[in-house]
Formats: sequence, C-alpha cells, structure tokens
Amino acid sequence: MNPQLQAAFDLGELIRPSWSSHSLVDLVRAQAVLAGVSNLEQTQPTRDLVQEIGQSDHHVFVLVDGMGINLVERLPERSLIRTHLRREINSLFPSTTAAALTTVATGEWPNRHAVTGWWTHLPEFGLTATILPFIDRFTHRALTDEGLTAENVFPCDALHPRMKHQPLCILPGKLPNTLYSLYSRGHTAALGYWAIDAAIDELIARIQKARAPTYTYLYIPDIDTLSHLRGWDHEDVAALLTWVDGQLGRLAETVGKRARIVISSDHGHTVVRLPERLPIYGGDPILDMLEAPPSGNPPTPMFHVKKGRRAEFVRLFGDRFARHFILLSSEDAEEMEITGPGKMTDLARGRFGHFIGIAKGALTLKYYERGRIPAGDDIGGHSGLTPAEMLIPLVIV
Repeated sequence: MNPQLQAAFDLGELIRPSWSSHSLVDLVRAQAVLAGVSNLEQTQPTRDLVQEIGQSDHHVFVLVDGMGINLVERLPERSLIRTHLRREINSLFPSTTAAALTTVATGEWPNRHAVTGWWTHLPEFGLTATILPFIDRFTHRALTDEGLTAENVFPCDALHPRMKHQPLCILPGKLPNTLYSLYSRGHTAALGYWAIDAAIDELIARIQKARAPTYTYLYIPDIDTLSHLRGWDHEDVAALLTWVDGQLGRLAETVGKRARIVISSDHGHTVVRLPERLPIYGGDPILDMLEAPPSGNPPTPMFHVKKGRRAEFVRLFGDRFARHFILLSSEDAEEMEITGPGKMTDLARGRFGHFIGIAKGALTLKYYERGRIPAGDDIGGHSGLTPAEMLIPLVIV
C-alpha cells in the first residue's frame, strides 16, 4: 500500500477507481447485457445500471470523448445532457482514450486488457507501440510490418459479436477500416462519417428502418481534440459541446420513443500550463536505468527499470520529481487495485512496468527526443486520477 496515494484518496484530491463504485466498466457491461450478451460478470453497480437503463428494442451508446463532468457543468441548464444527467460515474485508470476504448470494446479493466496508454510498452516484443494507430512509437512503422497482429497484441475479445441485438459502430470517416477499429468491434459492421450531423442522420435512419433489435455505438472525438489544443475550459470547447448537445437533442426528439439513448465519456481533461510540463530529454541519466523511455501518457508515465537498478531509480526519481508525482510500484498498484479488481494478468503487469508516476495535479512528465521541446505540446491532458480526469457523466434519455 502506498500511503501517499492513499492519503490523496482519503482527502479527495485523487479519485480511487473501484469495482464497488459505478464506473465506465459497469456502464459497458450493463449495455452489453441489455444487448443480449450472456455469461458476463456483473457486480452490483453493473446490475444497478442494467435496471437504470432498462430494456429496449434499440439501444444507442454515444461516447463523447473528453467530456468530463466539469465540462458538462458549462452547458446550458436546459440542454439535453444536463436535463437527462442521471449521475456522475468514474472513468478508469489510466483515464485515457486508448485504455478506455479498449474497455468499451471488451468490458474489461486495464489489468486484464493490458492497454496502458497512448504509448503502450510491449516488453514481450521489445518495442513501444502507439497503440491505436498500431505503429512503433519511434520508427512509426506499422506493427504489422514487425509481424504483430491484433490477436497477439490484444488479449481480450470484443463484445459486439456476442450481442443478440444487431450491432453497428458509427465512427469518424478514417477509422472503420483501421486494425484497431476492426479488432475493437470484432469485425462487425461499421459506418464512417465526416460530419456529426450526418452521423446523427445515419443513426436516425437506422432506427426508423429497423425491423429487429439493434445496438448502435456512436463515437464523437471532436471535444477531446479541441480540448487538447485549447484546454477544456476554453469558450470554443463549450460552444462545440453545446452544438453537439443540440444534435443529440435532435436524435432524442426523433427516435427517443423507440430507442434508449445513453451518453457518456471516456475521461475528462486538465489544463497543463507550460511550467507544469516536466521534461526528460534524450541523454538524461534516468534513461540509463530504463529498458525503454517512459511509456503510458505524460500525466502517468510508466517505467520499465533495468534489473538491479530499481533502488537507484527510486532515489533519483524522488530527488527530481517527488514534489509533483507519486511513484507507485507495480506491487502497490496491484494491491490497491487501481488498474482493476484482483490480480493483473502477467501480460498487463509486464506492460505497466515496474513503476507508475501519478501526477498530483495538472502536471505532465514526458520523454522528448533530442530537438523537441515541451512548448509544442497540447495544453489539455488526461490519464491521471484527478477529479477533472476521472469524473464523467451518465446521461440516459
């Protein structure tokens, strides 16, 4: 047990992921159950959400990437999302898109699906992947060129093929045929869209024409993209979310009597100003202790330490970064169950590494290759355990 992290949980400065609280994992599993997936593990929070969402011939799940509860509170009081907000739920750890979307695909916690962040180190293959594009982080070569496949990188199966309701994913136009997208939906049907209002039109038409039960997943990344560039608290982000809310209102008004519509997110955002972007540059002595540069995401860097160098690494990290980051060992991460209940799988344990740095606030710690500088980074960040990152909405229409 890490007493520093436990104290942050006790004070409410950080949010502890827990199987006993309503979470994104429970929401995914509840919707899968309602869409006809059998033999799926259900905790009490999952059963609660099954009852709260309720049966319907047509289930719609809209995931608005990057829409934390702090951003929802900036919407007009009469907006669809605020009017139909049922509760806050927790994201998972790491609270980042790569891990969360893999949970949406599989219904599993990160301690089982083993996707640890945007940069997921794969020690079993001796490389670090930029996992969603499925490329090598440093060479940018497709992992398929290295002989890797979805089957030997992603250990958990997708839920969609197990649904009795006919599944369909509606995704941004370039995504449907990517390797990750094909994996995450189990090669079931998908449509691409180039504008959000067009995606809503497709969804409405599908439900109006349906002659059998359906499950439709709509992924909207625009809020996250703009929050990274300008910060979640920028007026342009609020304006964009208000417009998205209007489109979702049109969906609800048109098919709300035929379909149950659930709206949520994968994580929220913090705003990381330049002085809070801590660097590790190429040639830094700390890199000599590591098997690979820090992976994961900048608010939660993950460290794979060379054999015999752990004590030295802990001392150096503490000297330089203890004011800003809690250094959590893999043993403590497993004991505190922050990546999911129970033991990590061997694969997940290897990918999370020996230590995880957990930001105490809106901070990042990032490896930069020679010639790069922190000033060029996005202003928005996420993957940590702050309330801004961890609290997401559950909206049911």
